[in-house]
Parts: sequence; C-alpha cells; structure tokens
Amino acid sequence: DKFAALEELYAHNNDLSKADFTPLIQLKNLKKLSLRKCNLSYFPPVLEQLTALEELDLSENPILDINYKVLDKLSNLQVLWIWNNHFKNQADVSIIKQFEFCKKLDLGRCDFTQMPFVLSRFTALEELIL
Repeated sequence: DKFAALEELYAHNNDLSKADFTPLIQLKNLKKLSLRKCNLSYFPPVLEQLTALEELDLSENPILDINYKVLDKLSNLQVLWIWNNHFKNQADVSIIKQFEFCKKLDLGRCDFTQMPFVLSRFTALEELIL
C-alpha cells in the first residue's frame, strides 16, 4: 500500500482505454482524480469505490456508456469536470442531476442547443461553465 495516503492523482493525457483500473481501489483517501483526455468510452466501475472523491475530471473523453451506478456512489463529489463530451440533448446531461449539491460544474464544449433544464436544481453551484 505504497500510495494509501495519496489524495490527488492526475493521469490525464494517457491512453487508458484498455487500462485495468482495479489498483485504484487501494486509494481510499483519493480526493481528486483526473482522467481527462484518456480515451475512455465508459466510466470505470472502480470509481464507485472511491467514495472520498471530491473532484473528478472526465473531460475530453469519448464517453459512450454512462454508468449511473458508479456516479450514485460518489456522494462526496463537489467538483465535476466533464467538458468536451458532446452531450447534445437533455437526456445525455440528465446524468448530472444527482450532483445538484456540486459547487463547481464544467459542461463547456458539450454542444448544447439549449440550456440544460436540470441545472435549475443546482442550488449549491458556485461556478458553472457551459
């Protein structure tokens, strides 16, 4: 458990499309995780075990499969960066509705054609990027 005390992990700009994320389970104290631009087409299921996460960056990934069960487990999440994922309709962006307690949310460059209605529920937002 060499990295048991690790609180921040930045793995961005790596092709992790075929990576085994199982070792992340050991990072019980992880508060910030960046998997930005890692060529991920799915939410790694292991994320649900990182319950201390406060900040998650999944921006610039071709995410095709949104795993709602994973997101549901991240009750401490306050900052969610998912910009440049090309959400085009309300159904796509509805994944974030359970994060209405988030303080920072970045949905920039997601190709919205109208304001996502779910954002009206985000009463704790301090920073919003569209």
